[in-house]
Amino acid sequence: MNYDDNLDLLFRVCGRHACRPDVPLESEEYFRALTERYVGPPETFEHWLDHQIKDSFRSLTKTPEWLQGPEWPFHNGKPMTFVGQIDVRRAPVTVLSYDATFYVFWDTASGETRVVIQGD
Repeated sequence: MNYDDNLDLLFRVCGRHACRPDVPLESEEYFRALTERYVGPPETFEHWLDHQIKDSFRSLTKTPEWLQGPEWPFHNGKPMTFVGQIDVRRAPVTVLSYDATFYVFWDTASGETRVVIQGD
């Protein structure tokens, strides 16, 4: 299957798993390679894709609740595991002048962690 020809389908399926097929750049590279691996009839592509994404974009408990659009990080070409999120609300005693959420991700193979920060 071709990535460019199936972008609408990719956005729809990714939407069910709190990820995007185009952001960050590593995501586009990952989904280009993933769609090229598919060898079956067009009718079963969405079902296959749904299972591939579910297996690859993992969470320890629940999926991220993004303030803005999904920004799932990658390590060595693979999606990292979502650990959890910390919501920080603006208040006079904090240094933030806006609401923010810190999304924590972990690569289980290397131990690498990353934090994605989104503000409101």
